[in-house]
Amino acid sequence: MRSLRQLIGLYDQHNLVENGGLHWRDIRQNYKRELITSRGKWNVWAFSAGNAESWIAKPLWAEFRKGIRNDAGRDLGNDDFWNSWRALKRLGLIECVPHLVEADTDEAALILPCPAEHDDGTPDEKAVGEAARRRGGEASRVCDA
Repeated sequence: MRSLRQLIGLYDQHNLVENGGLHWRDIRQNYKRELITSRGKWNVWAFSAGNAESWIAKPLWAEFRKGIRNDAGRDLGNDDFWNSWRALKRLGLIECVPHLVEADTDEAALILPCPAEHDDGTPDEKAVGEAARRRGGEASRVCDA
C-alpha cells in the first residue's frame, strides 16, 4: 500500500510529463568517474554506477520519514523507502533513465540522456547515449595515438 501511495505522490508532487520526470536532485544514481585520457583542455572520463541517493527532506519521502535516526545517522524509514522504490521499478511503474548533468548544484541542467542498452529509456534516448559513448571511445583512441 505504501508503494502505491509513493507512486501517487510522485504524480501529485511533480509535473512528470512536462518535466520529463523527477528533478535529478530528488532522486539519482550516483556515478564514480575515472579519467581515461586527456588532450589539451579536454578530458575523457569513464563512469561506473555508485549508490542511489535521495534527499529525505523532499516530499516524495513524506510517506516514509520517521524522524528517528539510526547509528549511521539515516532515518529509520530509509530501507522502507528504497524497498518501495525498487518494487515500483520491478513492476515497470517507474523508469530511471541515466542523464549527464553539468554540475552537482541545484541550478545545474541536464546535458543529455545517456542510457545503455540495458537501461530504461526510449530508443531515441538510447541512441543518444550510444552516440556519446562511441564518440568518447573515439576520443580516447585518438588521444592515445
